[in-house]
Amino acid sequence: MNLNFKTLERHSFLPWCIYFLYCIFWSNDLKSQGCITPSDSKSIQLISNSPAEKNNVPFYLKIYIHVIRDNSGNGGVTHQQVLNSLAYLNRSFNPQYIYFVWDCEIDYIDDDVMFLNGPFVTNNLIFTYNPHEDGIDIYIFPDDLGPDNFGGRAFGIGEESAFWVGGTWPSGEVSSQSHIMSHEMGHVLNLHHTHRGCDELPNGSNCQSAGDGICDTPADPDILFQITSSCEWNGTPVCSSSDLPVPIGSYNPDPSLIMSNSDPRCLTCFTPHQVTGMRNAIVQLPHLIAAQTTDIQGDCSCGPALTVTGVIPTGTYENHSSIIAYGAIGASQSVTFEAGEFVLLEQPFLADASNASSLLAFTKECNPSIVYPVYGCNGIPAINDDPNNTPQSSRNDHSQVSSIRNYPNPFSKRSIIEFTLTTDEEITLFVSDLMGKKVNILLNNNKKTKGTHQVIFDGRDYPAGIYYYTIQLSKKSITQKMTIIK
Repeated sequence: MNLNFKTLERHSFLPWCIYFLYCIFWSNDLKSQGCITPSDSKSIQLISNSPAEKNNVPFYLKIYIHVIRDNSGNGGVTHQQVLNSLAYLNRSFNPQYIYFVWDCEIDYIDDDVMFLNGPFVTNNLIFTYNPHEDGIDIYIFPDDLGPDNFGGRAFGIGEESAFWVGGTWPSGEVSSQSHIMSHEMGHVLNLHHTHRGCDELPNGSNCQSAGDGICDTPADPDILFQITSSCEWNGTPVCSSSDLPVPIGSYNPDPSLIMSNSDPRCLTCFTPHQVTGMRNAIVQLPHLIAAQTTDIQGDCSCGPALTVTGVIPTGTYENHSSIIAYGAIGASQSVTFEAGEFVLLEQPFLADASNASSLLAFTKECNPSIVYPVYGCNGIPAINDDPNNTPQSSRNDHSQVSSIRNYPNPFSKRSIIEFTLTTDEEITLFVSDLMGKKVNILLNNNKKTKGTHQVIFDGRDYPAGIYYYTIQLSKKSITQKMTIIK
């Protein structure tokens, strides 16, 4: 079914007829909760329970954002909420070298049928609205869909590049502002629920042919949100006793696994074999091959910070996370400052109105590139938390540094390495390659005061790939990862 709803919505009778017929013939779940992605999707079995080849090669997948509003263009999530939603995806997938590229545009679907009834009633019908063949379509419904409408659904498992999320959970978690985003993206990347089939043995002897087909996820009798406030399973299965191959007391499912039916506040991680399965799917499934891109310049990162000094000539200074200006605007000059976080005019700063100079300064919403820490599930390393690839110093205590990041990341030309010191320190900062060889020393025992500092790393003369930057302090060192693309 492929309908042009932008035409139909001008005639109110037709969408409701289509919606009514859909409910009768296609919808099998008129009021539902949680993830209702069907377990019987005809996905190709690509999951491997051995390490993936070239597991540190970055993949970039294009995404498209759709926000559902009413016929008048009211309601729906805000632009900032969209950014927050993508931050959850980045937190889950960036440590696995999987990145999402967004063109910063939102496709607003203004339709009362979708807005008032929510995704659960209309189910897969939403996937007929403005789909793309060269990327992953993400449909975000409003937060306030009612007490029985919350969760998400992917358009099959490893079959199509689309999913929706919407509503608010009883615990107060908003689906689009949680790892429900990551859960549904996992389905798009060919991961099943950990409980699929209810037939996996807790001893793992049939792990490759039962359950989710992954051997480092424990057998799951479908915990289906039966989770305590401390994110522990309360022992109640949803799979019937007749379906389970062994007594319920033999099971110990993991509520922290993103692909489990756990409370969204408890979802934190993928296992190494789940990551392997997703990466294998990206390079083999046609819809994911089509979503890959090498053009990451269209992302919504704020860009590097900028400090302007001296006489400032006419021009527009844009695509920066922040702008700090010292100096003056020349006579009859017109200057525009545009930043993602803030514009700060420090003393001395002068815009001489008597000389017909002018200044326009504003901020816009953008998505700062954030380096997320790498955490494994229950102590099991994540795919790029391999001691053969990641310097162990990255696990050290960061008490002397309250934050450290680089942005943009990935980058093709320059990146800002920003760190905040809690005390005055002598700093050494250097960049090394995957083999641990130093390729650039940016600071060498430089004295830095308490506060935030920025150092520019110019990567134009370096080959594309994974690099690490290390900050050495008096008592410890900290290492983070960054990616150069060409």
